[in-house]
Amino acid sequence: MELTMKILGLDSSGLVASVAIVCDDNMLGEYTVNYKKTHSQTLLPMLDEVAKMIELDLNSIDAIAIAGGPGSFTGLRIGSATAKGLGLALNKPIINVPTVDALAYNLVGHAGLVCPLMDARRNQTYTGLYSFDGNEMEVLKEQCAVGIDEIISIVNQLKQYGYDEVNLNLGCPSGTVVAKNRGAGFLAVPDELDSFLDKIFNACDCKISIKTRVGKDSPDEWENLLAIYEKYPLSELIVHPRIQKDFYKYTPRMETYQYAAEHSRHSLCFNGDIHSVGAYGRLRQTFPETEKVMLGRGILQDPGLVGELRMVEAQFAAKDTGTPVENKKCNVVDKQTLRAFHDDICDGYKGVMSGDRNTLFKMKELWCYMSKSFTNPEKYLKKIKKTERLAEYYVIVDTLFREQELQQEWS
Repeated sequence: MELTMKILGLDSSGLVASVAIVCDDNMLGEYTVNYKKTHSQTLLPMLDEVAKMIELDLNSIDAIAIAGGPGSFTGLRIGSATAKGLGLALNKPIINVPTVDALAYNLVGHAGLVCPLMDARRNQTYTGLYSFDGNEMEVLKEQCAVGIDEIISIVNQLKQYGYDEVNLNLGCPSGTVVAKNRGAGFLAVPDELDSFLDKIFNACDCKISIKTRVGKDSPDEWENLLAIYEKYPLSELIVHPRIQKDFYKYTPRMETYQYAAEHSRHSLCFNGDIHSVGAYGRLRQTFPETEKVMLGRGILQDPGLVGELRMVEAQFAAKDTGTPVENKKCNVVDKQTLRAFHDDICDGYKGVMSGDRNTLFKMKELWCYMSKSFTNPEKYLKKIKKTERLAEYYVIVDTLFREQELQQEWS
């Protein structure tokens, strides 16, 4: 019989209050509020709402996890008191989760070092240093409050681990990240960002690149932000032309990338919605000087995309830029290769996950993207979403690959 663990998570360590219910690796429900009410007014009503939505009997939870800090002193007291009261009433254990450790675990499986930064005020930052071996996180430097000089020292220590470049991610749009002036939230305080970069570049003995959105609340912020970036010797500027509030909706704001292409001295890399030959071709025809793109979800949708884009590059190398690039796939990947790609990922998850349910949770996420490689995947995708056993999952996937053809065009 497969055992499951149901956890209630509470976080009141910052401006944002969050309540979540997790069963193994499955998020059953989550409620996040970023508003001026104090956590004492929001935390329990949020829990009550989540419990109603997922029909949760609080007695069925196995433990209560609480963000233990660092963070707001008042917020931490409210969260701790709430968790302790629930623990006593329900007779459930309470698990302390260090806040910076939790931030680092957002990048579980990442091959490099992870160094989260969280505003501690008074010119200090909460940080730590972490690495991952599969799903296992190793704490290389425990969370601590440090000044900018100590952060610089940590960055310089990265060379001991074989790293000669640091990328500053100012593009993450997640609400819980942004509320603490991290990720794209840093863009809302440009003077602090400028001061931070000035100190980092004056003291760090390594290359530094930046991945950024074009603003937090408005694209009008972009001109000032780019002027700040132009003051520093970036090794690369990766631009995702959306603002934080766009998240991944709408189309990229290409006029902001146009401004960067015309006014930046840096090596530019484009990021955002490059999921087809046509999208890449249009980018290269409009911005022929842009020779680098960052791919993400497009690779999961079409693992052959890199090979297809290389064919497009051959066209540009031949200076055939006047010919429109169609959304025709180049058939770099056939069904056999795509199946091998799928199986490698599935086998990898089986090697680090515990049980069918956890592996399937990851594979179902993959199919949100990879299903678009097929002509009519809808009925198979519904079955994949419902299955709870790997044996049944493999039967569905075998049938899909046998009965469906690959897309020949992308929209």
